[in-house]
Amino acid sequence: MRPYFIHIRPSNVQNNCKGGKTIAVVGDEDNGYKWGIAHCSINDNYDKSKGRSLATGRAFEKKTQMNFPDDIRTVKQAEAHIRQLFTQV
Repeated sequence: MRPYFIHIRPSNVQNNCKGGKTIAVVGDEDNGYKWGIAHCSINDNYDKSKGRSLATGRAFEKKTQMNFPDDIRTVKQAEAHIRQLFTQV
């Protein structure tokens, strides 16, 4: 089961490599989806590779994984759900 990654960067990023979030979505239609997140401080350089590694590990750890609502059936729906969560803040 290969993870799907979502990268969310601050909206004011212009030639600035600081801050952001990487979310890993793992799972399938039959077993449901889980996700893990890695936050990068606005004081640190954003590193996609490190974020992917941390987020994937957290998606598989019982104590840090988060489950999607039962009506999420595809990766596209999962991505839309996550983006909605982070744009409400």
